[in-house]
Amino acid sequence: QELKSSGDIKAFGMGINLKEQLADLAQKVDLDFALVAMPYTLIDQDSLHTGMKACLDRGVSVIVGAPFASGILATGSKGSIKYNYATADPKIVQKVQRIEEVCAAHSVALQAAALQFPLAHPAAASIIPGAAKPSEIKANVASIDADIPAQFWADLKSEGLIVADAPVPPSGPAA
Repeated sequence: QELKSSGDIKAFGMGINLKEQLADLAQKVDLDFALVAMPYTLIDQDSLHTGMKACLDRGVSVIVGAPFASGILATGSKGSIKYNYATADPKIVQKVQRIEEVCAAHSVALQAAALQFPLAHPAAASIIPGAAKPSEIKANVASIDADIPAQFWADLKSEGLIVADAPVPPSGPAA
């Protein structure tokens, strides 16, 4: 607080990998932001009513540091299938395949849905999708700018692939 009040820093935050940490530890410290690696993605919204809600209620901004869930939402179910920094469990692969089916039905790229989804949460300040080369940066920007129809999000909800009351982007590109 001294560093903030003196103007030496503008914000104080914490990096978090587990949804339990977001719900518990992050709420015990007076933070301006939390950088979360896995707790809120297109695959997993278990923290929606706990950690994400607590951050929103406390005015703590959330930076989603792994919107591709450490790989599988970038490569899809036929790619390297990395989830949470390890080989994805078959249940996760199956869920991604079901999301891919909804993507195909609406001509939506999985990567676009993965990047736009977490940004729709009112606590989310930004995402860090990562990129290893310039073409990946361009692809990430295109994914953010991609138009995604409202029915796509509605179908994900009706099929139980995302939490029914999860905030979703408005129709069109993410803001």
